[in-house]
Amino acid sequence: MPTRLPRSPAGPSVAMSPNPCLGTDILTLHLRGLRCCPIQVRVVSSTGEVVLEREVFPLSNHHRLPLLLPTNSPAGMYHCVAVQPGGKAMKTWLALMD
Repeated sequence: MPTRLPRSPAGPSVAMSPNPCLGTDILTLHLRGLRCCPIQVRVVSSTGEVVLEREVFPLSNHHRLPLLLPTNSPAGMYHCVAVQPGGKAMKTWLALMD
């Protein structure tokens, strides 16, 4: 019997995942319910260093966007913050492995 995945939250959300097809230096940002809304994205290492900061503009309600991390990004925990206009922030964590 297949394992069921948890249902996605009802409302806007953000998530990050590594993209093994493209390599460990590329992660995929999953934006849900944020169509046509400029989003400020910041990825921060566990030491507080900002490793990626950019503005994205999702074209659909279920938008997947590959983001290139710097090639020297070490393994560890990364914190992603996506901020909508008006200041509402959505946060998620990503673990990069060696």
